[in-house]
Amino acid sequence: MRPGRLPLLWLLAAALGCATTKIPGTEIEETSDSRAILGVMTKYNAALDAQDAAAILALVDTSFYDDAGTLTPEDDLDYNGLKTKLPTLLQKLQDVRARITVKTMRVEGDRASVVYTYAVTYRIGQKTQTDTDIKQMEFKRVNGVWKITRGV
Repeated sequence: MRPGRLPLLWLLAAALGCATTKIPGTEIEETSDSRAILGVMTKYNAALDAQDAAAILALVDTSFYDDAGTLTPEDDLDYNGLKTKLPTLLQKLQDVRARITVKTMRVEGDRASVVYTYAVTYRIGQKTQTDTDIKQMEFKRVNGVWKITRGV
């Protein structure tokens, strides 16, 4: 090998070594944080399917606060309100099937946000209903674990 090619090969190897990989089926960079946050989203989806309020609450930080996207405070929900209302809501539903698809993710230090779509089909009595929407869920890292702070 000619001596002039060695630096070029080193540059090429360094560039390839720094290439980022994407999580399959997404444009999200694969990192330990993105995998951990997607893991929380997967657990959230499974807990919703199982109508398991305790499992959902285990994913939520006590600093949780959601204004439901409105300016009026009547529909605002903090952690204690979620703890009270979520079990009651889930008990009213039958045959819940949720499908969550993460669209984008932004991680900045110990904070992260995910934009996702969801389709939830459920039954109340004899009536089956499907709700779909685009939402944003926010997270913070607490003692090394990602917790939901908004967007349930």
